[in-house]
Amino acid sequence: MKRLVLCLALLGTPWTLHAQAPASPHARLDEYFQTLATLQQFNGNVLVLSQGQKLLRGTYNIPAQSDSLRVGPGSCFIIASVSKLFIKYAVLLLAQQGRLSLQDPVSRFIPDFPRGRDITVAHLLGHQSGLPRELQGREQLEQVSLARTVELAKQEQLLFEPGTRTQYSNVGFFVLHRLVDLASPKGYAAFVQHDILRPFGMKHTGEYNAARRIPRFAYGFDTDAHHRIRPVDAININRFETGNYYSTLDDLERFAAGLFSGKVLRADAAQHLLNADGAVMQAGGRPGYRAYFYLHPAKQLTFLLVSNYSGMPVEKVIKDVPAIVAGEPYQLPVAVNRQAVAVPEAVLQRYTGRFQLEADPAQVFEIRVEAGQLLLIDKAGDKAVFHPDSETTFFDDPQSAEGLRFEPDPATHTYRLILLSDGLTLPTKRQL
Repeated sequence: MKRLVLCLALLGTPWTLHAQAPASPHARLDEYFQTLATLQQFNGNVLVLSQGQKLLRGTYNIPAQSDSLRVGPGSCFIIASVSKLFIKYAVLLLAQQGRLSLQDPVSRFIPDFPRGRDITVAHLLGHQSGLPRELQGREQLEQVSLARTVELAKQEQLLFEPGTRTQYSNVGFFVLHRLVDLASPKGYAAFVQHDILRPFGMKHTGEYNAARRIPRFAYGFDTDAHHRIRPVDAININRFETGNYYSTLDDLERFAAGLFSGKVLRADAAQHLLNADGAVMQAGGRPGYRAYFYLHPAKQLTFLLVSNYSGMPVEKVIKDVPAIVAGEPYQLPVAVNRQAVAVPEAVLQRYTGRFQLEADPAQVFEIRVEAGQLLLIDKAGDKAVFHPDSETTFFDDPQSAEGLRFEPDPATHTYRLILLSDGLTLPTKRQL
């Protein structure tokens, strides 16, 4: 399954109710992550703070694996999209300095950007620009300059009118990087380093592609086609884009602690970082890495996570940790052992069709039935056989909760496909 689906957005796994939980939040959290590591579902560092109390700061390593996978408290990790927080902060800081406005059109800084008069800085920040999630042909790109990246972004077609919808866009943030570069008198890299990282004391955070050597760097791992833990290909780490940041748990804690202090950015301006739930939240993931940043000022809850292993149930973890802190019911992970059942071919046939990933419309999958088996075929033509463990759920690895799920779609009187991959739930739309 991992070979067919890109990691895109933030699925639960079969878990069992935890009947006799340890008394303290620290003990419950520590048991939770120890269990994940034992089941080969987490490798990395975690910090949980609540009401000014440190409930957990832990390093968890999957047992009996290569020393190259092993991490320590000071390890540096690729943090993927968590780095978007630095860009959001940079934009707000430049606005505070009067160098740009959130209502500025892109055309103020990039006059020839298509539809640049209609796309504002605020649209880019809120993923409402209409630009697609990824650049076309991104798999072949490596260490492309920021200016060249924006030239490629100019070739993309808008998926919707700016400001009318919200759809996650990495392309939009490449453009934001360029706006920071042009609006700052020092340029993008120097501005982030001297005006954000240095004031926060983040000495172990930076652009991976610009670094000569990173002490205690944690190389990324994933599982291969045979479900063995293996290092990822170097191209997954040497990514082309600006914003390929590395950091440590300590540095991210410093950033979280200072976000609303007013030390660099006024506290009222920092309010723009909050989502509709009143939290600063950003997840990051790519082959070999997972990262999560959560800060809820009103609840006084901070939850930070960095990992050099992709095979973790992301959505479940970020849901369970706040529940544990709040003393609410939660479930401990258990080993998965799925059993195939017989499903009539007539049932399988109702799932056939072509499906487009909602988060990335360029990703199209076909479901086909051949010789009584359900097949998923990706856009490259790669096929995978999926076995039913119910009439609506299918797996390719019996030891994994990942797979396919089908749900009735009342609007079309058909079924829609949900992909479960890398701990993520990825809805699709049927192509009619």
